[in-house]
Amino acid sequence: MAAAAAAAVLVWQLAAVPLLTGPGQVPGYAPVTEAPAGFTLSVAFAPEAREGEIRELLRAVGGRVSDGPSAVGLWQLSFPGAEARDAAMEALAAAPVVESVQ
Repeated sequence: MAAAAAAAVLVWQLAAVPLLTGPGQVPGYAPVTEAPAGFTLSVAFAPEAREGEIRELLRAVGGRVSDGPSAVGLWQLSFPGAEARDAAMEALAAAPVVESVQ
């Protein structure tokens, strides 16, 4: 039974999984180091940050959540342009609810 189960998993990994993403399709996951295209920042909020505080901060800097949180707690924030992103980076770095921004 164990050998049959192992063989079934192997067949699934080799045959079915490549068909799920297919050529030219984006997989359903991406490495945390791979940022989405556009004017984005990766932000780690403090664990004690409240949702209201985060929403208020996002409104103030003009950003919107485009992805996250990742497995390591990073959020991707999108901005309309490079100037807005750069200004937001300074404001986010100074905010007490933000642990890191890049």
